[in-house]
Amino acid sequence: MTPPLDALRVAKIQAYDAAWYKAWSERALARAPADAAEWLAPVCARFQAEIRTLLAWPQVLIHGEFTVHNVLLRRGRIRPVDWESAAVAVGEIDVAAITEGWEATEQADAIRRYTRARWPEGTPHGFDRVLELARLYWSFRWLGDPWIRTDRLTQEGRLHQIREVAGRLETMELDGSDLG
Repeated sequence: MTPPLDALRVAKIQAYDAAWYKAWSERALARAPADAAEWLAPVCARFQAEIRTLLAWPQVLIHGEFTVHNVLLRRGRIRPVDWESAAVAVGEIDVAAITEGWEATEQADAIRRYTRARWPEGTPHGFDRVLELARLYWSFRWLGDPWIRTDRLTQEGRLHQIREVAGRLETMELDGSDLG
């Protein structure tokens, strides 16, 4: 049984708030190469304007670094390890983390399974947008981490991901899909 979110907050589990999300986008912009700043600054500003979307979405206990490096598979069961980054935030952050770099069909299948398990009655309106915002946060988090030495290739990969996600968000706005 999962403890109530209020109990997690009392237990000093980090809860992502507007300042948290904003700080990571600002750090990412500050650490990005100068040639990326021109297009990245408006993406960060748009992300910051959408933080309210993340905060309005149901908050759950997340792993915080739910990647293949922090998961053990034992007897067919997934066992997440290394919970030092656990937080209260949107669950889509863990979805973005674990599916990063997967083939499109595998990623779509995992997301379909996630939404079916979390919302058996149907995926709520706005999910796709929240997932894309979670993906932006995830890339900002690693691009902007001052404790990690990021080589140029890794940095370029993160910037490429940010550009792709920003493009998908813009397409959602243009065609009016999944606005929440």
